[in-house]
Amino acid sequence: KNGNICDLCCGSGQYRAYFEDYNYIGIDMYDNNFKKKEKKGVKFLIESAECISLKNESIDFIFCSAGLEHVVNDQKVVSEIARVMKPNSYGYIAVPSKVSRLYEFPRIIYCYFTKQKIFGHGYHYYSKKSIVLLIKNNNLDIVKVYPETGFLALNWITFTKWKKSLRSIIPAI
Repeated sequence: KNGNICDLCCGSGQYRAYFEDYNYIGIDMYDNNFKKKEKKGVKFLIESAECISLKNESIDFIFCSAGLEHVVNDQKVVSEIARVMKPNSYGYIAVPSKVSRLYEFPRIIYCYFTKQKIFGHGYHYYSKKSIVLLIKNNNLDIVKVYPETGFLALNWITFTKWKKSLRSIIPAI
């Protein structure tokens, strides 16, 4: 295997097939029938992303797609991401942009007329600036931000953890 990948806020673990060359560790707060999905090189942990039980600097790649918006303390989660990432490792996060709130409007109308309770999508929506600041405030370096304002209205971001942060060498970054 080519190292350890952590799929944070993994839901059902649906992305694990993309990482078959890695030791896969899926983490989610809710048990999604994980015992039946575990096998050699595939492990699931049922725990909060705000307090990850993995050792410091033990992960080669962090993957968090459509999960960060569902945690209460996103600052704590990104701090945990930085803690478990190995030096010179990379990560990927996809989060809903502030534009994606527009897509809740039909659901709100439907719930109003059917007298159903309205549940929001998550706790957080992100502008490009807010997700970049969240990453940088945890001494992670941005590789690229891919804002998407189409149907999915996501901000995708790749980042890295260098042995010595580029910002500590060149403060203007």
